[in-house]
Amino acid sequence: MRAPDFMTRPVITVSPDATVKEAARLLVRHGVSAVPVVDDAGRVLGIVSELDLLAGEVPGDPVAHLAPVAADTTLPLRLVREVMTANVVGLPEDADAAAFAEVMRTSGFKSVPVLRGDRVVGIVSRRDLLRAVARDDADIRDDVLTRIRAYGGDIADCGVHVDNGIVSIQPASSDPADAKIAVLLARGVPGAVRVVLLSAPS
Repeated sequence: MRAPDFMTRPVITVSPDATVKEAARLLVRHGVSAVPVVDDAGRVLGIVSELDLLAGEVPGDPVAHLAPVAADTTLPLRLVREVMTANVVGLPEDADAAAFAEVMRTSGFKSVPVLRGDRVVGIVSRRDLLRAVARDDADIRDDVLTRIRAYGGDIADCGVHVDNGIVSIQPASSDPADAKIAVLLARGVPGAVRVVLLSAPS
């Protein structure tokens, strides 16, 4: 699976000069946990998450504590540029699902921007990856068949079976080139965790 198959787009972005409250409202309104921060030219500057926006914005309640809460003399972080994560890790459009999962695992980020050059064209969250993994076998099979038939030629007659996301392809001919194409097309389908090529009919 390449990023365009499972990323969220159009991507919701926020300006570094937006207030924390404006950014929080944006996340709540769109039901996302993080958004890329971009400049006026659309270049990615960082990413801001729910946790970033909560920093310094949730004061203690004196009524909820036995001891008085000390007065906070510091000014709250009000602008996105002050709370965002600047050293953001982004991946190009041709990166596959495994690459996004690895970045999330090693960096701790829950969302990774998809980049075309230095501009954001989408975003991939853990939920996006899980949604692809959780797809029904019947839906995966339908998508594989649609891609194979759209390609045409002898591969259009391939047999396809899906079990727990594992796609088995029965080539219609003994031509190895056709088999390779069918496998590549199947690998690009969201939810296809592995593609197995069966022996061609004799």
